[in-house]
Amino acid sequence: SLHLHMDTRFKQLEAASSLDLWQECFRTLEDIHGLVTISKRVPHGSLMAKYYENLANVFWKSENYLFHAYALHKLFWLTKEQKKTLTQEESETLANKVILAALVIPVTPPKVDFLEVNPNLEKANRRLSTLLGLPNVPTRETFFNELMNKRTLSCTSGDVKPLFNCLESDFHPLKLCSKVSTILELPALQTEYNSKYSDILKKMSVTRVLQQLSTVYETMTLKNLCSIIPFATQREIVSFIVKSVKDQNLQARINYRTQSISFGADLFYSQETEPLHKQIMQSENMQSLLPRVYQRLYAAAQVISPPDIVAMKQSKMAVYHAQQSIIDKERQHVLERKSEIENRKVRVETQQMEQEKTNAQLLAQKAIEEKKQELEKIAAMNAQREEEARQAVINANELARQKEAEATMEAQEKERAEHEVILDRNERRIDHFERAKRLESIPKMKALREQKIVDDAKYLKEQHIVAIEKKNSKMTEDKDILLNDLKEKHFANYSSQLAKFKVYFENVLAERREDYEEKLRIEEEERQADIARKQAEEERKAREEQQRKEREEQKRIEEEQRQMEAEREAAARKEEEERLAAEKAAASSWKSAAREQPRREPEREQGGGGAWSRGSGFGGRRDDRQDDRRSNRQDDRRDNRQDDRRDDR
Repeated sequence: SLHLHMDTRFKQLEAASSLDLWQECFRTLEDIHGLVTISKRVPHGSLMAKYYENLANVFWKSENYLFHAYALHKLFWLTKEQKKTLTQEESETLANKVILAALVIPVTPPKVDFLEVNPNLEKANRRLSTLLGLPNVPTRETFFNELMNKRTLSCTSGDVKPLFNCLESDFHPLKLCSKVSTILELPALQTEYNSKYSDILKKMSVTRVLQQLSTVYETMTLKNLCSIIPFATQREIVSFIVKSVKDQNLQARINYRTQSISFGADLFYSQETEPLHKQIMQSENMQSLLPRVYQRLYAAAQVISPPDIVAMKQSKMAVYHAQQSIIDKERQHVLERKSEIENRKVRVETQQMEQEKTNAQLLAQKAIEEKKQELEKIAAMNAQREEEARQAVINANELARQKEAEATMEAQEKERAEHEVILDRNERRIDHFERAKRLESIPKMKALREQKIVDDAKYLKEQHIVAIEKKNSKMTEDKDILLNDLKEKHFANYSSQLAKFKVYFENVLAERREDYEEKLRIEEEERQADIARKQAEEERKAREEQQRKEREEQKRIEEEQRQMEAEREAAARKEEEERLAAEKAAASSWKSAAREQPRREPEREQGGGGAWSRGSGFGGRRDDRQDDRRSNRQDDRRDNRQDDRRDDR
C-alpha cells in the first residue's frame, strides 16, 4: 500500500543519510515528495519533519544555501505548529538555525550571460522549488521578506539578533568584522551544528565590509584593510577581492606597487543617489556614457542655435500631407488587392467543385469495380469453404483427438493456476493474520499503558484526598454547621418550588382536560356531519338511479312505438303495392281490349254504331279515374316521405 511505500522510503532515507550517500538521499526525497503528492492523506508531522531535515542537509552538502535556508524555515514552522510540547529553548534553537542559514545566502547571485543561458539550471531550480512546495523559484529578497512577515527573527535568542543587525542593517565598515568575530565566539554559536556557519559568515562579513568601504573610500592601503579584517591574512583578503571582482560583486583594482586598493575606476565613481551596498559597475557606466554625451551636446546645441519653430511646423505639415496621400494610395491598393483575393477565392472554389465532381465520378466507378471484385472474392471464398468443409469431414477424427489433447492440457494448466492462486491466497492470508495479530496487540499495549496512567492518577488522587482530609480535620465542626445551614436553605427552597410546581401542574392538567373534552366534542360533531353527508349522498344516488330507470323505460316505450309505426307503414306499403299491381294488371287488360277494338269497328259499323259510342265514352271516363288515382298515390307517397324525414330528425 501507499503507507508501506512511504515507510520504506523513509527507512531508505535514514540509511542513505547515515552512509553520506547524498545523491541517493535526493532521489529518495523526490520519491517521498511524489508519494505525498498522490496521497489523499497528509503524512504525520514527524515524518514531514524528517523530510525537511534531510532535505536541508542535502542542500547544505550541495552548497545551495538559499534552498537550505528555505528547508530549515519550513522545518521550524512545521515543528512550531505540530509539536504541542515545544519548549522556548527548542524554539530558539530552531529559529537560530534558520537565521544563520539565511545570513550565509550570497548577497548577489552570480550574473548569467544571456547568450549562454542554461535551460537545465532553470529547470533544476523549479524542480527544487517543487520539493519545498514553492510555486516559484525563490530569491534572497523573497526569503527575507517572508522572514520579516512571519516574525521569525523575534523567536531567536539574544545572541543571533546582533549578528543579523550587523550583516543586514548596520553600517559600520571599520568595526563590522570585529563585531562579527566577537559574536561568533559566543557560546550559543559554538554548538556543533551552528559552528559550520562560522567560516561562511566571516566571508559574508568581508563582502559587506568591502561593499560598505567602496561607498565611503576611493582608495585604501592593504595594511589598513587587513587591520579592519582581523581574522584573515593579506593573501586571503586579496584572493577574496579577486574572486569578488570576477563574480562582479565588487568594482576594485589592486595596485601592488603602492600596496593599495582602489574602489571603482578612474573615470567612474559611485553615485550618492544609489542605495546602500549597491555599487555602479564599470560596464553599466560604459553602456550609458554615449547616450549621456548625446543628451548634453543636444541640449547645448539647442541653447546656442534655437530652431525656427514656424519652419519646423511647416515641414511637419508637409510631411503630414505627404504621408496622408501615401496612406490613401495604400488604402486603395489594399482594397484592390482584397477584391482580387476574393475573385481568386471564387475561381479556386469553382475549380475545387469541378474537381470534387470528377472525384465523385471516379469514386463511383471505383466502387462499382470494387463491388465486382468483392463478388468474385465471395465466390472464391465460398468455393474455398466448400473445399475446407470436405477437408474438415476427412480430418474430423484427427481434430477430435487434438481437441481431447488440448482439453487435457487446458485442464492441467487450470489445475496448476488454481494451485498457484490457492498458494497466493494462503500466503496473503498468513500475512494478513500476522498483521492482524500485531494490530490486535497494539491496542492491548496501549490499553495497558492507559490503564497504568489511570491507576497512577487514581493513586495520586487518593493520596491528595487523604492529605486534604488530614488538613481539614480541624474544620469538621464548622463544616457540619455550614452543611446544615445549606441543607435547610435547600429544603426550604425545594418546598417552595414543589408547592409552585403542584399549582402549575393542577392548572396545566385542567387546561389539558378541557382541551381533550373540546377535542372529543369536535370529533363527535365531525362524525355526525359525515354520517349526514353519507346519507344525503346515498339518497342522491337513489334518486339518480330511479331517474335513470324512468328514462330507460321511456326510451323503451318510444322504441316500441317506433317499431309498431314502422310495421304499420310496411303493411300499408305492401297493401299499396298489391293494389298498384292489381290496377296495373287491369290497365294492361284494358289496353289489350283497346288494341282489339279497331279490328271490331267495321263489324260494329255494320251492326250499329250506338254500342261503340257508348263503349268509347265509358272507356274515356275510366282513363280519367286512373289518372286521378295515380296523382293521389304520388301525393300520398310524397307526404309519407316527408313524415319519415321529420320523424328521423
